[in-house]
Amino acid sequence: MIKTGNSRERITLVFDSLFAYRSYSESGVHAEIAGTYETSFLFIDNNSNNISEIGVPLSEIRFLKLSRISQAFLSFFATVYWQKRSKASNSFRVRITSLLIGRRLFYTEQRYNSRRNLSIKTLLGVVLGVLKIRPPKFLYMVVGKSIRVSLKELKPNLVIYVTLGGGIGLSDILKVASDSISTKTLVLMDNWDNIYSKAVFNFVPNHVTVWNLRARDFASTVHQIPMSNMSILPSSRLIHLIQQYNNSVSSPEYVLFAGGSMQISYDARWLGILHEELRRVKPGLKVKYLPHPLNYQHLSQIESLLREYGTELAWQSSFDAGKVLPPLTLYPQLFRGSLFVVSPLSTISLEAAILGIDSIGIDFFDYFEGSVCSAFEVFEHYWDLKDYPNFNLVKNEEEFRIQLQKYKILDSFPASQPPLVHSDYKQGLLDVIQNLIRS
Repeated sequence: MIKTGNSRERITLVFDSLFAYRSYSESGVHAEIAGTYETSFLFIDNNSNNISEIGVPLSEIRFLKLSRISQAFLSFFATVYWQKRSKASNSFRVRITSLLIGRRLFYTEQRYNSRRNLSIKTLLGVVLGVLKIRPPKFLYMVVGKSIRVSLKELKPNLVIYVTLGGGIGLSDILKVASDSISTKTLVLMDNWDNIYSKAVFNFVPNHVTVWNLRARDFASTVHQIPMSNMSILPSSRLIHLIQQYNNSVSSPEYVLFAGGSMQISYDARWLGILHEELRRVKPGLKVKYLPHPLNYQHLSQIESLLREYGTELAWQSSFDAGKVLPPLTLYPQLFRGSLFVVSPLSTISLEAAILGIDSIGIDFFDYFEGSVCSAFEVFEHYWDLKDYPNFNLVKNEEEFRIQLQKYKILDSFPASQPPLVHSDYKQGLLDVIQNLIRS
């Protein structure tokens, strides 16, 4: 079903996950586009969990599920691409090494008793990457046939792909499919780490939006995307957060601990230290815990610790899925009540810093390229945090305790600085769309 706007031009919005859709629906961006252009929705995912929760009747969305063969194809050529670009990217080298050893470096613990044979597929992908092989277009035409057929039926003037990084390689299928019907493609990188750690551009889209100048420089150097093919446009979710935060009054009364994407035992360790120190620094101060979306399914592992310290869950998930996200309305509420935020280097670390809230980021380490390395120094997207004086990095337990001790001598907690003023996201996106359609 196509929603009709005021323009004769047709837009197809493509989402690779429920979470990408959430950002654009709850922030009102997709409604703005649908109110301006004839808009159709194409949902492409390898996991249909909670598709009914997106708040739009299924009759209004075309849902396509890529076959396992197609997914394997995209995964393989993503490996080839990352290897090909790895010389200029720490994040890509971490990805390749993780695939080779069968463990997600920095984010999962090493198990000394486990053995895993090297993947022949990964080794072949590395070899092809070293040889700088690019897959031929016709292969994408084959694995993306269902997408190409859908786009041919929808006949859009522009395909807009909104990604949180979940559809690795999907941009290439959409670019090839769009080219086959003489349609342009716009890729919106909707998370701060996408362009650094997940993106695959064997075939460069007509236009890509990135978060900031650092991301644009990375995209130009590593992905070899021409500067003229990019615009700086932060996430719709981030702009929505800033607007909602600005329109409310803060009443700080607790510490927010936002979990990272590593194993939940890591959260448990630092939650314990936080509670111990707060008992000395600020007795009675509450702690709210917001697990990473990947870790709601593992909460049972630390239930006893949460009960012991009286830690309150910031949000109770009603979903039964491997990965869940709270509604966007939750985040400004949490930040308004936060005295300061603690997190093992997550998106929440950045959002708190942007809002002017004291943000304590916990670094983590792993053995990489011959030495023990800091995640903060290895992963390029974390470098954005260096821009904020209210962000404080701690590398070990002693530094963490020292940082918390600073609050003991204060009669009140540091006042938040005014949030950064960003341009109107909706209008910025509409300008990009209009320029692409007219060019």
